[in-house]
Amino acid sequence: MSGLGIKHWVMLVKHPQANGQAKATNKVILEELKKWLDGAKGRWAKELAKVLLANKCTPQSITQETHFRLTYGTNMMLSIEVEEVSL
Repeated sequence: MSGLGIKHWVMLVKHPQANGQAKATNKVILEELKKWLDGAKGRWAKELAKVLLANKCTPQSITQETHFRLTYGTNMMLSIEVEEVSL
């Protein structure tokens, strides 16, 4: 590759800290927590699950795919979307 002038960068999925992805994801999560809490200190532990779910279900700007779909190969279905047919 070096003979062709190509720079090779290693980006490992199993080690996101190697490519800065962990830091970028944490930044997004912190920003969303700040928006949800809006000054109410001490509630972050209760709101974290909602923020993480929103992060997993929101399409990313580069891939236009959600984290959930990239991980599991399908879209997430919320429990409210699943209906039992009654006789």
